[in-house]
Amino acid sequence: MFVALPTSKSRIEACGGVRACALLAILAVTRGLELDDVDCPKCGIPHIDYSMMSHVKHFCGSCGSYFQGSRHGIGNPLLSFLEIEKNEIRNNSFACLNDFSVEEILACASKLGEEISNDDVADYLNKHAPKPESTIVQ
Repeated sequence: MFVALPTSKSRIEACGGVRACALLAILAVTRGLELDDVDCPKCGIPHIDYSMMSHVKHFCGSCGSYFQGSRHGIGNPLLSFLEIEKNEIRNNSFACLNDFSVEEILACASKLGEEISNDDVADYLNKHAPKPESTIVQ
């Protein structure tokens, strides 16, 4: 049954919590990827991507169905909060989906009750840095 979650912290908790969503959002924006707030049309659960490849077809980890998003991006329910936060900061101007800074994401996480230090971010980014392409010696 479809259960739509409101724009509340429960949307993020359904996807692993504020810390996971914030760190994945930081990883995406530092790689120049757009975030997309998508819900599974079958079960209504917000979708989060652990893949850092922009895509439009998503797999729901809750009910196992595949579904299409409206555009290419990285699914992350934190986007709703980031847009609300940015609109308040920028006097209700429209937020560009790829225009979030690490500081804005950390401030949003803090407002949602999760303190993430710059050291935590640096460790996470280093751990998930793209692997250099291996060279083939002939």
